[in-house]
Amino acid sequence: EDGYLTVYYGGNKKYSEGNEMVPVQVVAANKKGWKVHVYDEQKKGWVETTGFWLYNERNFPDEGFRDYLQSSIESVCTGALLRESARDEEELTPWGRGISDLTGILRFTNLVVLEANVNNLTTADFSSNRNLRYLNISLNKIKGKGMDDLIASLCTVPDGEEANFFVLEENNPHYTEGNQFPPAQAA
Repeated sequence: EDGYLTVYYGGNKKYSEGNEMVPVQVVAANKKGWKVHVYDEQKKGWVETTGFWLYNERNFPDEGFRDYLQSSIESVCTGALLRESARDEEELTPWGRGISDLTGILRFTNLVVLEANVNNLTTADFSSNRNLRYLNISLNKIKGKGMDDLIASLCTVPDGEEANFFVLEENNPHYTEGNQFPPAQAA
């Protein structure tokens, strides 16, 4: 029989949560039959932690992207991105961080908004981001096959829905546009 271990309650405005878990502790509790639960603000209830990805070079190779995620996504599991957190995140804004690789973005399956402009991207894959409806990748370095691959990875927007793709920002006095998006790619 499984036990239930509640670790983090962020929904209590009267008390400040001081608990913290590292990934190895989640695994250790699971091995002993304990299901680790965290409080989900969006759902206003407890959810079982089904796993995590460590913030490391293997899971998130780009240091700028990794640092952005660690500083932007609240987690009770220090040094790791909980699967629930990735699944529930709808907006990421890692613009202007010198990012050249968005590996790991596919874990955010409910992502709706991504502002990854003013970086050093040469391509990106959004094939698992089926809810993406606002994408700003202007002021990067995406061209040719990199742009073809990015476009091929975008989902088909259902009839009646709108999606916005910002790819070129010419005449910006502060940055030089590195993307190329010839008319043939827009067709």
